[in-house]
Formats: sequence, structure tokens, C-alpha cells
Amino acid sequence: MKTQDAFNRTIIDAVSQLTSHYNIKRSSYLLSDNIALYSRVIMHPSSQPKPIDELENIQAQREAYDNTLSILTSNHYREKVQHKNLGQQRATMHSKSIKHNETLKENMLIVNAMNTVIVQAGKKVFWLTPPFPENYLKNINPEMKLTHRDFFYRASHIHSTFIDLSENKDFQHRDFRDGDHLNFNGAAKLVKKLRRLHVPV
Repeated sequence: MKTQDAFNRTIIDAVSQLTSHYNIKRSSYLLSDNIALYSRVIMHPSSQPKPIDELENIQAQREAYDNTLSILTSNHYREKVQHKNLGQQRATMHSKSIKHNETLKENMLIVNAMNTVIVQAGKKVFWLTPPFPENYLKNINPEMKLTHRDFFYRASHIHSTFIDLSENKDFQHRDFRDGDHLNFNGAAKLVKKLRRLHVPV
């Protein structure tokens, strides 16, 4: 990712605090023409978080880029039974987060702070909940789902719009690479839907 806009940098910094599967760090030694570059390392669920200093290593960045590219451009999907089982496993794992009340409060504060920055900058943001497989939705904690929706609906205003595609029926098991992530075909389908909703993607 790269940007030379101070507003975008603020948003990237805030988003990096909200994510748990990614480490995001500004790569100061690669700055040119006042453009700030960011590196993102995808970590498998079973792996331990990588020390943030590893992102200063050019070889590590190249490996992260290659790994990310191979994942994001793949149309791989699981057969129905395996896909169903993976959806249940992922939802069960994610549902354990219901006990992390302090983290929830911290994340809400971060989103509210981002909303303040957005309003002050006169920008527009779209909060998106992407599509999820049917078996993931059946097994995710319902309180988590309701809390998520309620918060983002209330956070919406003239400068922000909440789009919830989590239960969209147009996405089938062939659109997911695992129990809850879209593959390339699924992502392309999502982009088309967002464009029809006048989201500039």
C-alpha cells in the first residue's frame, strides 16, 4: 500500500490497530517523493505474530508480497462438505472473541475517532461487512453479529455508509477459498456489487 495523503495515512494507521491477522508498518527507508509505503504480512491462523521489525527486511517484504499475491489471485475453493466444516470451525473460533469486552470498547473508540477525522476532513467512507458462507453465519455468536451491526448502523452519518453484505445469497461455496474468505472470483463479484451501490472501487 502507498499514499502521500496525510488523511489516508491516519486511516491506515487506525485500521492497522483494528486488524488481528495483519501487521502493518510504515517503511520509512522506502519513502520517495513524500510517499509513505506500508508493508503487510499475512499470517496463517496457526502462526505466531511476526516481530514488526521483520518488515524492515526487503527479502521478508518480497516474500510477503509473493505469498499475498498467490492467495489473493487464486480461484481455489473447497468442496461443499469441507467448506461447510471450515465455516463452522472459523465461526466457532471467532465467537470466542465475545468475551473480549475491553478490546471491543477499544475498537469502538478507534472507529469513532476515525469517524471524527473523516468528518473533519470532509471525506466519505464506506464501512463494509463482506459476504460470509451460510455455515459460518449459522455458527457465529448471534450477540456478536447484532453488536457489530448495531454499532456500525449507529456510526453511519452523512460522511459514512454501512454496507452489510454478510448474508447476501449470491455468494456460493465456489466464491470462498476457505471457511470465511472470498477467493478471486468472489472478490470480483463483490466489486461489481459495490460498484452498483455507487461505491468507488
